[in-house]
Amino acid sequence: MKAPVSREKKVAAIRIHQVVRGLEEEEEQLEGMEGEETEEAQITKMMHEIGAENELTEMLGAQVLKRQLNQA
Repeated sequence: MKAPVSREKKVAAIRIHQVVRGLEEEEEQLEGMEGEETEEAQITKMMHEIGAENELTEMLGAQVLKRQLNQA
């Protein structure tokens, strides 16, 4: 016959099961969010590219103005 399982072991087993289940649910949520994160990352990347283009445009504009002033 098996020895009876102590109350502490039962509580520990239940707690472990709860933690594992919580981790599984969190993993499922993260998997569902992957597409959203990718879309957000793409938007952020595009915003950085637009910002870089704006900076280049400003720099070129400043150079053009500087040349015009030097020629005047």
